[in-house]
Amino acid sequence: MMTQPDSQSTAARDMEGQQLPQRTLWQSVVLLQRQFPLLQILVLIAALAYGTLTMDSFLNPFSVRTMLILASLLGLAALGQTLAILVGGIDVSIPAFIVLGSTLITQITGPEGVPLGLAILVIIVLAGFCGGLSGWIAHKYSIHPLIVTLAMGSLVSGVLLGWTNANITGVAPPFLGALTRPFASTFGLPVPPVVIIWLAVGVIMAVVLKRTVFGRQLYATALNPRAADLALVRTRFIWVTVFAISAIASAMTGLLVVGFAGTANATLGDPYLFQGLAAVILGGAAPLTGAVDYWRTMLGAMIFTVLSTLLVAGGFTEADKQITFGLLILVAVGVYGREPRVKDRV
Repeated sequence: MMTQPDSQSTAARDMEGQQLPQRTLWQSVVLLQRQFPLLQILVLIAALAYGTLTMDSFLNPFSVRTMLILASLLGLAALGQTLAILVGGIDVSIPAFIVLGSTLITQITGPEGVPLGLAILVIIVLAGFCGGLSGWIAHKYSIHPLIVTLAMGSLVSGVLLGWTNANITGVAPPFLGALTRPFASTFGLPVPPVVIIWLAVGVIMAVVLKRTVFGRQLYATALNPRAADLALVRTRFIWVTVFAISAIASAMTGLLVVGFAGTANATLGDPYLFQGLAAVILGGAAPLTGAVDYWRTMLGAMIFTVLSTLLVAGGFTEADKQITFGLLILVAVGVYGREPRVKDRV
C-alpha cells in the first residue's frame, strides 16, 4: 500500500529547491559595523600608525598622556550629548553648563570659602534642576530640544554673567589641577586620574544602558516613543532624566576642564559643543546605526583627539581642521545614512 507523504516532508522538499537570498557585501559590512565599530578602530589605528611613522615624538609618554587627557575631557563632555541624541534630541546647552561648573567651583570655593564637597553638591543640584527642566519642557510641550536647550544655555550664561558682573574669572582649586596633570599618577599607575575617571564612567554607562531597567526604557523611548508610551514606559521621566544627566555631566566636566586650564572664563565650554557632536557622530553612537552606546562615543573622542594632534603638528590651521572634520562627519553620516532608520526596523 502506498502512503501519502506528509505535509512536513513535502514542505521540506519544496524548500530544498528554493535558493535563500544572499547578503550583498555591503549588507554584510553594515551588519558587522552595527555590531562592532570596526571602521572606527581601523581609522584610529591608521591615524596612530601615521603619526608614529611621520613624527618622532608622537608616541612619547608626554604626548600620549596629553592626548589621553584631552580625549577624556572631550569624552566626558560628550556623555550627555550621546544620551540626548539617543532619544532623538540634541543638547546645545552643554557649553553653558561647563562654564557653570567651572565658574562656581572657582568662585564659591575661593572668595566665598565654601568647602569643596558642598560646592560640588550645589553644582550638581543646580545643573540637574536646569537640565531636567529642559527635558520636561521639551517633552510636555513637544518643542524640539534644540530650541529649549538653546534658551536654557542662554539663561544660564546670562545669570552667570550677571552674578559675576560680566567678569567670569577664578583660579581652579589645586585638587582639580592634580586630576588633569600629564605626569600625575593614579594609585601608582602612570595614568592621569582623569583618564581613570573617564574609563570608570564608561563602565558605569555600559552597565546602566545594557543591564538596567532605565537603560531598557531609554532604548524603548528612543526606538519608538509612541510604542513606549503604550507599554507604560514613562517617556517624560526618561527625557527629564536624560537632560538632567547631560547637564550634570557637563558641569562636572567643567570642574575638570578648569583644573586643566587653570582658570575659568566665559568661553571655556565653547569648543565642546562641536567637538562633542563630532565625537558622537564619528563614533557612530547615533540612532542611525541602531547600535548606540557610550563606548562608541569614547572611541570617537579618541579619533577626534588623535586627528587633531596630527593636524596641529602638521602645521594645519584651525580652518583646515574645521574643513577636515566637516568632511569626516559628512562621510560618517553618508555611510550610516544608507542604513534603514531605526523606527523602520522596529
